Amino acid sequence: MRNTRMFQSKDISFTTNNILWKPSTNTKWLSKDEVNFESEFYHSQFKPLFHLLRLLGVFPVEIPKTGTPRFCILSPAVAYSVCLYLLLMVSFYCNLQERMMALHDSRNFDYKIYNVLHVSISGSCLVVPLIMALDLKKLVLYTGEWMQYQILFRKVTGQLLVLSVRRRCICYAVLSCLGGTATIFFYFYEPRVPLLALPSYMFSGILAEIMVSYWMITFHSLALAGSKYATCFKSKLKQGTVSAEMIGEYRILWMRLSELVSGAGVATETLLALHVSILLFGLVMCLYGLLFGISDGHSSRNVTMTVIGVVGLLFVAPFYCICSQADYIMTTVETKVQKELHHITTWCRRQDIQQEVNNFLGTISMNPPVISVLGFTNINRRLFASFASAMLTYLIVLLQMKMGEAESDKT
Repeated sequence: MRNTRMFQSKDISFTTNNILWKPSTNTKWLSKDEVNFESEFYHSQFKPLFHLLRLLGVFPVEIPKTGTPRFCILSPAVAYSVCLYLLLMVSFYCNLQERMMALHDSRNFDYKIYNVLHVSISGSCLVVPLIMALDLKKLVLYTGEWMQYQILFRKVTGQLLVLSVRRRCICYAVLSCLGGTATIFFYFYEPRVPLLALPSYMFSGILAEIMVSYWMITFHSLALAGSKYATCFKSKLKQGTVSAEMIGEYRILWMRLSELVSGAGVATETLLALHVSILLFGLVMCLYGLLFGISDGHSSRNVTMTVIGVVGLLFVAPFYCICSQADYIMTTVETKVQKELHHITTWCRRQDIQQEVNNFLGTISMNPPVISVLGFTNINRRLFASFASAMLTYLIVLLQMKMGEAESDKT
């Protein structure tokens, strides 16, 4: 069941001035980590990815130096996004014309699959920004929820929740740009790709890679937050300072962590569902194209099919990492906390502590850290296994259709 409680606030922006923590102006007696705490906020660490998404026109928000991103419908960023979208429509139309002519001229099943794959790749430049617009406000809210959790984590545990993913965001942003611009390969090896169609290919390639990077780093950050929570809770119990108040504070912190994990799916739920569907469709087409390109010689079209197939296979690794991180949060972290709570019940006989422990266990069972995709399925390793099974099933269906076409040609 999806958890949408975190989005009940009417505001879609948060600032560091109206929440619990404010950095001290006297930094003489503070450690380096405490001075740089504001730079460790989720929105500060993810700024390289947010700036790139803003440049692509799919994240039209204001990104201030301090505070979370803010969205305003009447802003230059929104106007820029609309203009860029109109240019992409022209680019996609040029490619669509060529592909429709190719589909009309060719009766070969393999070439039809090939042209449909091209239309799908370039067409995502129009679909993804529209889907992203539906999730925009929830994504802005989610950055504020991360900041509130980091502040509450410091208040409860006395430690900083250091994400340290800014460099990773920069590296992924650079790699996404390089991978997207590599789609210029189509212009040199595919005779039916017009020059005006290249922007749609480049935009689609960069956007697909940057969104996968965002999900990978976000899920990594959630796994880090869950692991840090379990470690702090265990070390607090080892100190021997167990009290009903302390367990109650960690119970509230668990509820916020569970909402944060569930919010990762809610914040980009529509786009995440679209990405899983497109990935399944694209991988089936890419694998079929890879087999077709390898088996049918070395013409420019077959080289293109082989390259697309290899690139499609490379997208499987990030998807597996996303499923693994979500599975770690849902099983390993939850199991660690439950194990420590059951251990308390074996030696502590105080009624108030026993009551808080039971409340904590009930909270864990009622608020599991689950990442859902539109409520249809949960992201975990079982999803990856189901995904691989469906991919092989559809690939076999395509191969059977190819064999049936070959037999009809002989007849």
